[in-house]
Amino acid sequence: MIHTIIIEDEPLAAQRLQLLLVEVNAQLQVQAVLHTVDEAIAYLRTHTPDLIFLDINLFDRFSFEIFEAVEVRSRIVFTTAYSEFAIKAFEQNSIDYLLKPISRESLAKSVRKFYALIREEEAPHIRHFLGDWPHRDRFLVRQGNNFSIVLTRDIAFFYAEDKYTFIMTRDGKRYPIENALTELETMLDPKSFFRINRKYVVHLEAIRSITYLSKSKLKLILHPSPPTTELITVAIEKMGGFKRWLSA
Repeated sequence: MIHTIIIEDEPLAAQRLQLLLVEVNAQLQVQAVLHTVDEAIAYLRTHTPDLIFLDINLFDRFSFEIFEAVEVRSRIVFTTAYSEFAIKAFEQNSIDYLLKPISRESLAKSVRKFYALIREEEAPHIRHFLGDWPHRDRFLVRQGNNFSIVLTRDIAFFYAEDKYTFIMTRDGKRYPIENALTELETMLDPKSFFRINRKYVVHLEAIRSITYLSKSKLKLILHPSPPTTELITVAIEKMGGFKRWLSA
């Protein structure tokens, strides 16, 4: 369980965020919903949650005053209807800044950032917990009026095309799914799957060859072949993580 709290003065917004968190990742269990700066200060003096979703403009005053009163070591995702506080928010121990209304996709991306930080540098008890993470082992897919199950172990890669996401199985079958790639990243075993760029999440065993095109660009050959003629490359910002993933 990841100890999570919400600091939000709008009850409907807090309730909606809780529901979205359950959809994105049920292991992020909300232990408290606080509504004011004073409530937050009192809580954080005796508790250290793993993750805080923090509205900036609370009922009594701005939530930045919390950091003046108590040391906060938790990871923070700021939530707000206003964009002008972004720079100040990132001066704190924040991992993301979400504008309301919060979408499931943007929330999933924030959760993914949180888990990436944990894997690299956070508390050993959380890393151990992640090692036993119950990753998604099947997907329900639809073809016309028919539904079927695709086992995750049979998936070669996921890819995005236009506004849609698809599964490509090891035997070359393609299925549309509703999940965005950012959401899929939180569901899949990171030992087996890696997000190589904005369009592809690939299984290790789907990679047939890796070629340097330049010092900062890697080309992959996947099997089965993607339904596109474009080169499949690893994004520059993913290069370090990709190499670590290959050698893990």
